[in-house]
Amino acid sequence: LVYAEFAGGSPSAWRSAWTAAFAWLLVACGKRPRAGPVGACAALAMSVFDADLVTRPAFLLSVLATAALVALPCVQNMSITGYVAEALRTSLRASIATLPVVVWCFRGAPLVGVLANAALVPLGAVVLLPLATVHASVALFASPVAFLTRAPLEVSTQAFLRGCEWFQTFSYGRHVAPLSFAQLTAVCGGCAGLLLVHTVPKRALVVTATLVAIALAEVWLRHAESPHGQLR
Repeated sequence: LVYAEFAGGSPSAWRSAWTAAFAWLLVACGKRPRAGPVGACAALAMSVFDADLVTRPAFLLSVLATAALVALPCVQNMSITGYVAEALRTSLRASIATLPVVVWCFRGAPLVGVLANAALVPLGAVVLLPLATVHASVALFASPVAFLTRAPLEVSTQAFLRGCEWFQTFSYGRHVAPLSFAQLTAVCGGCAGLLLVHTVPKRALVVTATLVAIALAEVWLRHAESPHGQLR
């Protein structure tokens, strides 16, 4: 919980912190925590104490992405090729889970985010955050080691920011027309279907049905929203 405050206190940081706190509490009580129920309890507890959280995109995106990832089976002893494939699959799964909120709140679906996550998340999680934690800890006590950790931290931070800026130059899918409620419902159903089915034919069927539903909703919307000479 202290680390969440140190990391900036964003809704995603607090959700992670409460999830970890509940998990370690269960471990301390001699229980074996499961990711799904523990994550759900953390999200529910945060919502109870701050009901406005359920309308904040950062909280919703964090919960949806985590729910999609904890449902993945753990893969061990991967090769380099397998690691890259797993990173892309994980990023794609998180992107699908969060797509309805991203489209609805930000009117875009940046497809390059799948590649950006796979490339930048390991750098941030494995290199940048540990370095920042070590540097802040030793600097707190005016340790000479802080001077040694400053340069690697600066290099890692600049590399992370430059990577974000480079991926940001790819604007395809970033701006889409605002969806109607019926179209958003179709997107939600399609994303849920893609996460639940596991065969290529079924996934193709889900994508086709989603596109047809969005097109029909667009036809109905264009007919219903015709001005007919009236100011709306």
